[in-house]
Amino acid sequence: MRYVTTFDVSIIHFLNQFSQFDPAFDRFVGDVANSPLLNGGLFMAYFWWQWFTVDKDTLSRRRSILVYIAGALLAVAVSRFLQDVLPFHTRPLDTPSLDFVLPAGVNPDTLSGWNSFPSDHATLFFALTTAVWYQSRRLGILAALWTFFVICVPRVYLGYHYPSDIIGGAVLGIA
Repeated sequence: MRYVTTFDVSIIHFLNQFSQFDPAFDRFVGDVANSPLLNGGLFMAYFWWQWFTVDKDTLSRRRSILVYIAGALLAVAVSRFLQDVLPFHTRPLDTPSLDFVLPAGVNPDTLSGWNSFPSDHATLFFALTTAVWYQSRRLGILAALWTFFVICVPRVYLGYHYPSDIIGGAVLGIA
């Protein structure tokens, strides 16, 4: 566990050194993290495109899409269950010993009282990424990069999650 803590703290401190350096950048990262279009919109568009593409595999693909979405929802339910039963893990922005510098525009009460492990966002979007991967390796790689850099890294930068929260959510979502 100490290795995970050292790992988490080193990444948090690395990212946090940029906090408040440029308040416009901090707000931009917050906007990216909270944007429904950037978070789920592209995945929704992809699955709608797959759903309405008509060819000889339409029925099979639609069944697969329903299974993928059901699996992603199940993964999120398991994530929420784990957050309720596992020991409470505070978020970086709520951990005084980190000396975390709150990025501009972040409400310090954001997600206060919620267990941070595992990350629901990482669980959901890595589950959806896995579904995309099964349909297209090339698009799956792009989806994984998008999920990591646009959905997960901003949540670490803003102090919502530790890297291990993201990794735990990713493992759960992929599984």
